[in-house]
Amino acid sequence: MSEELKSRFTSELSKLSTPIFLGGLDQPLKPRLTLHLKAEAKDPYVLGHAQRAAANVFNSKIPVKIQTWRPDDLLRPDTLQDFVQNLSHDLVVHDPAKSYERARRLMSFADRLRANLGQDVAGIFFAPDAGSIVVVLNDARFIQDKKLKFKHLNATETIAYEALGAAFSGQEDMAPPLRIGFGIPHTALVPVDRLSLTKSRAQVRKIRFKRAAMAALMAAGFASSHTAHAEGPAVSGTNSEFTGSYVDQYGKSGAMGGFSVATPLNDKTGFQFDAVVGHGDGSMGAVAGQIFMRNPDKYLVGVLASYAGQDGDDVSRLGGKGEIYFEHFTLAAQIGAQFSDEFDDGVYGKFDVGWYATNNLLFSIGADVTEDSEVGVLSVDYRPGFEGYDGLSFYAEMTAGDGDESFRLGFRSQLYGSGTIKDRDRLDMAGNEAYAVYRGLAALKNQAGYGS
Repeated sequence: MSEELKSRFTSELSKLSTPIFLGGLDQPLKPRLTLHLKAEAKDPYVLGHAQRAAANVFNSKIPVKIQTWRPDDLLRPDTLQDFVQNLSHDLVVHDPAKSYERARRLMSFADRLRANLGQDVAGIFFAPDAGSIVVVLNDARFIQDKKLKFKHLNATETIAYEALGAAFSGQEDMAPPLRIGFGIPHTALVPVDRLSLTKSRAQVRKIRFKRAAMAALMAAGFASSHTAHAEGPAVSGTNSEFTGSYVDQYGKSGAMGGFSVATPLNDKTGFQFDAVVGHGDGSMGAVAGQIFMRNPDKYLVGVLASYAGQDGDDVSRLGGKGEIYFEHFTLAAQIGAQFSDEFDDGVYGKFDVGWYATNNLLFSIGADVTEDSEVGVLSVDYRPGFEGYDGLSFYAEMTAGDGDESFRLGFRSQLYGSGTIKDRDRLDMAGNEAYAVYRGLAALKNQAGYGS
């Protein structure tokens, strides 16, 4: 019955205009629904709306309580264990960003690890800046006569990974990267359980421990309101990105730089502008603009216009684009009209399949096809999550067509984004169409038989 309730409550509560980050049902004698929301987002009519939503689920009236939270309230607990206990319910029926579910599974991991390893574990922490979980081992248990017990360490690592797999069973995509070591890293940390805080308090305070990091764990749901909407915004907020790359276009090498900015027009639509300039065999430039509707959980549809020019040659495109989102895959397609003073006018199509091996590692394969050129495209994009440079990623792209190849190596530095590469592609940016039209121009020039 619990899964059915969750589904029905999520369907009803997602219709409310006020974003709700958690809904819990308690049944000591009779059901009572508690809804959690940010204090500044409270709507004077939300109680009545929520009562009607609950009545639709149960086909009868039940009491509803509205619990508002200020930022200071969310940052007060010292450990994740204390934080989760403030939000405990008999049954969580609405967790749109799965923040509570993620926290509950982190607690389960800590419980399993301590049950299996005991005194071998000195502390268990969540590092929100890197999105990873850090297990600090008791070095006295692993080092004897200044020699490391490798067999003991290997067995410990195996147990830790098994505990992580068991804690996130059925929700493997939620599992954070696991870091195991003897020292506490010099970054913001959140003790997962009280024992980690008690045994490591002095060390944690020495390394810039921030209670504000507690909210970072819940950033998807508690620290921001937009993810609580069932369909989310088309763009999380105005954000931008700088790019730089070394390019070898069919034997002609050079450097390119670019800038993109995306902004919401309203809750369902967004706008993005891209510009690219560079110099290889000759100076080049490209610009693009697109307007799109997007549900970050399901799809994107939009229209675009783009232009690229190089040494008197040029291409313009007008088209439509669509993307379908799955948990680990994105299917993208684009079709439209292409115009040029040097090449034949006609139809173009662009297709791409992206696979998120992790939320910060993207592999993609695709094609860009016109009446006069066909190229296949392979690329990889990786965001290591450097401290202080969370939005920095590195990419490599190779294209091949008509027996010739080109490649591009570079970086992307996102400002004011949402988090991971997957978030960037579904919550923030909508693809760099300026570089795409330039790539099409380069393919046309190459397959026409003269320099790109």
